[in-house]
Amino acid sequence: MRTRKVLAVTLFLVSLLAGGGATALAQGQEPVRMEVKAPFGGHFVPTTGLQLLVRLENNGPDLEGEVVVQPTHSPTVRYVAPVSLPHLSRKEVPILVGPQHLVQYGQPGQFVVRLLVEGRVRAETRVSLKELSQNVRIGLWVQDRAPLSFLGAGGKTGQMRDLVPVEPADIPETFWPLHTVNVLLLAGVDTGVLTPAQRQALALWVQTGGHLIVCGGPAADLTLAGLPSDLLPVTLQGEATLEAVPALEAYVHEPIPPGGPYLLSRVAAAGEDVLLAEGTLPLIVSRPYGSGRVTFLALSPDLAPLRSWAGNEALWYRLIEIASVGSLWQGGLWVDTTPLFWALPDMIEWKPISVLSVGILLLVYILLVGPVNYLFLRRKQRLEWAWVTIPALTILFALAVYGAGLLSRGAERSLAIISVVRMPSGGQMATVSSYAALFSPRSQRYTITADPLTALGPLEEPFGSASSSTIEIVQQGEQQIRDLRVEQWSMRFFSAQRILREVPDLRARIVSSDRQTAAIRVENNSAYDLHDCAIVGRGVSLHLGEVAGGASIRQQVRIVPTLQPLQFLFPSGQSSSVWAPVPPGSLLNPYGDAVAQDPLLLCWGEGGPPLFTINSHIGRTYHFTLYLIRAETEPDPWMPGAGRPTPTPTPPPLPPPMPSLTPTPRPSPTPSALLSAGTGWPDAEGQQP
Repeated sequence: MRTRKVLAVTLFLVSLLAGGGATALAQGQEPVRMEVKAPFGGHFVPTTGLQLLVRLENNGPDLEGEVVVQPTHSPTVRYVAPVSLPHLSRKEVPILVGPQHLVQYGQPGQFVVRLLVEGRVRAETRVSLKELSQNVRIGLWVQDRAPLSFLGAGGKTGQMRDLVPVEPADIPETFWPLHTVNVLLLAGVDTGVLTPAQRQALALWVQTGGHLIVCGGPAADLTLAGLPSDLLPVTLQGEATLEAVPALEAYVHEPIPPGGPYLLSRVAAAGEDVLLAEGTLPLIVSRPYGSGRVTFLALSPDLAPLRSWAGNEALWYRLIEIASVGSLWQGGLWVDTTPLFWALPDMIEWKPISVLSVGILLLVYILLVGPVNYLFLRRKQRLEWAWVTIPALTILFALAVYGAGLLSRGAERSLAIISVVRMPSGGQMATVSSYAALFSPRSQRYTITADPLTALGPLEEPFGSASSSTIEIVQQGEQQIRDLRVEQWSMRFFSAQRILREVPDLRARIVSSDRQTAAIRVENNSAYDLHDCAIVGRGVSLHLGEVAGGASIRQQVRIVPTLQPLQFLFPSGQSSSVWAPVPPGSLLNPYGDAVAQDPLLLCWGEGGPPLFTINSHIGRTYHFTLYLIRAETEPDPWMPGAGRPTPTPTPPPLPPPMPSLTPTPRPSPTPSALLSAGTGWPDAEGQQP
């Protein structure tokens, strides 16, 4: 009996000690820890967004909360991601931040990141960013960056470049933030750590204009392991050695000091993709992929002969310049949203009250309050009732004015959209940025929803928001702007961006045999008309006018060495027809010298792709689309004696679901019937207007 008592006391004391130790351990550490990683070393460009990676660790009890990212210069905007953190769990929460919140008044933005649980702040930190300034931005995901540090200097070429460090976590799960860089170099790394979503994003980045350079060497199998097989221009077959590489010396006109044997990757590639070979061994293989390009270099930059070679600068300059660095996502131009705050409201059909109607209302009010009211009260011998009749008549007049205003401003919800579609000539995919204004006849909250591949965000007005209510962009699978409050007879502005896999067949080709004149041919193989078409770039600036559906035009133009800005082609405030709701010269701004490198066909069209839905019926939708089509500059097959260019391999289709850019074929309406006949596209609820 005594033994049992001693044992019980002992167990009780042990449990107390164990519990006390556990309590001391819990008190010695933070229950919730949060760390925020800005991609690419915190670098960004103002034309693309970025993905912040929030890492959470919970050492306390289970909790349900929200990760909130708030730009310091936009206190009414919040990016929100719900999160569930069980006890002793770790999670990574990606938050996509739109490009409109990366720069404010020319200064890089800052963000406050909080973890909220039941409205209380459990963790908080701040993130600062650094803006990249060069047109060529090279991302380095390499084992050793030292041998490639010269890429950031101008050197003999004089072209400055931004070098951006890249880690596996910097590859987003949606492609558009990856356009922070337009060249990505992989060497000696393991791409097998990439998730399926990251691999798809990398492929989409190339398809929309990115240039991927993959290096071989002893770690080539790891470098190629996680890349989609259809993305690669080569098949790895092992390794090989060479005592000398005269083909490489001749490629850049720089001798290689003796020091062989040199190790390189043995690969198989299609003959037309091989740019440089040493005997039967391909050294440089490059292949277009959508609007971008993938290049394979069989040598490693960490090993001889490339390491410390005097010809490195010339070699890498040629590799980078194989493909244009203009991204299809940017299209060589960025959109100035300021004119949209005037253009979008002007698209909605208003019925203004005439001066005659206002005069009649005032005359009736004066007659009723004055002579009619007095004569009526005198006849009734109740002049003291004027204290009641005058306020009553004033209220009736105010209701009449309200009714007239309701008829003028409209009693139904309206949606105005301007979309900017960027695509290559004859391309099979495009990127689209839509800018929208939602008009509400009464005070109401709306929820705007898009699929996970669409980036939603508010458009902040240049002179301050018309509403002080908070805008929440919720990222939980699908994208949402939650509880967007629109005051009565007012508008709120927002934007959506995504990629499209079905696009109209639009083609533009420019060819010059003497560099003094150029032949331009434009084909519209779609079922609808294009308006205000123009070609601009590489010294060519020509207004073409309308190109009807199924038609083509061809013109000759003189090449002017000095590029004419878009403002001269489409003067601000002017438009050649009602089809252009805003002049491209005021809406578009050249990004660096991309316009000079990539000739573009600019056209306006009616309707556009539906990128989002709204939780209320939209009475009228007004939608215009500006197409930016990168023109071909190969020899023109329609010109006598010119050979046809080598066709570009078609990339595999993107995974569904993807919205289509092909409109419902129907006769094109007259300009006067445009606003009343609808657009031919499904409206925000998937119904025809």
